[in-house]
Amino acid sequence: MDSFFYGCEAIKNIFPQMMIRRLDLFYFGANFDIKDKSLINRYRENSTPPIINPVDLRNLIFYAWSIEPERIIIEKEVSKLMREKAELLAEKYGYCTDLPIIYPEDLRKSIARMASAAAIIDLSSSNNFSTIDVTENHVEMIASFLDSIYSKDSCRLDDYSKKNKKDKHIDDFDLEYQKLKLYANELPSADCKERFLGIIKEMSTLDPGMSKSIKRKYLAETHGVSEKTITRDMEFLRDKGFIVTNPGLLPTARLIKLLRFAERDLKKDSSVTWGL
Repeated sequence: MDSFFYGCEAIKNIFPQMMIRRLDLFYFGANFDIKDKSLINRYRENSTPPIINPVDLRNLIFYAWSIEPERIIIEKEVSKLMREKAELLAEKYGYCTDLPIIYPEDLRKSIARMASAAAIIDLSSSNNFSTIDVTENHVEMIASFLDSIYSKDSCRLDDYSKKNKKDKHIDDFDLEYQKLKLYANELPSADCKERFLGIIKEMSTLDPGMSKSIKRKYLAETHGVSEKTITRDMEFLRDKGFIVTNPGLLPTARLIKLLRFAERDLKKDSSVTWGL
C-alpha cells in the first residue's frame, strides 16, 4: 500500500471492477498507519476480561444468519437518511468509474446492509429480538465509518475521486463536441473517418464502470488495419480523456456524457454523420 500514490488503487491488482462494485466494504492499511511498531509484538496480560466471549460471539453470528429480510425493520425516516448519506458520500467518493469502491447507484443498498449489520451487533430490538430495528444512529455510524476509512492517508479515495471528477468534467459541451467533429472531418481519408466514427459507436455501447473493453486486435481485424493504426486513430480520444487504453479501449464517463449531448445535434441536423 505504501508504494501507491493513491492507496485505494492497490485493489486494482486484486479484484476486477465488477467484483469491486459487488463488495460493500474495503479497509485499507499501510505500514505508516502504525506509528509505534512496538505495539505489534507487545505482550498483553489477560487480566482484563473480553467484552464478548467466543461463545457469545458465535451465537450472535448464528442469530444474524437466521434473520430473514422481513424481520429487519427500516422506518421511512431511516430510509430517507440512508438516501441522504448515500448522496453525500457519492458526491465525495463516487467519481471513480475505474475503481467503483463507492458506486452511486449501489451505495444506498450497501449502507442499508451495513446499517442492518450494525443494528444486529447492537441487538437493537423492541420485541424480544424477533425483529431488528435499524435506527438513524446506525446509519450515521456507518456513514461516518465509511467516510473515515476512505479519506485516511492509506486510502485517499476522496482525492482520487476529486482527480477523476476534474478529469471527466466538461465545462463547455458544445465546444468539445465541435472539436470532436472538426477532428473527424479533418481525417486524411473517408476510410479513416468511417473507422474513427465506427469505433466511437462501439464505445458508446460500453459501461465505463465495468471492466469489459474493446480489444485493439478485434478492432484491427474488423476494420482491416493493424493494431498500431488503431492505436494511432485513438490518440485524440485518449489525449482528451475520452478513453482509457489499458489493456483494451474503454470509454470514460466524459465520452459518454459528450455522446449524449451530441444526440441533440443529430436530431436537429440529419446531415451530421457520426456512425451512431
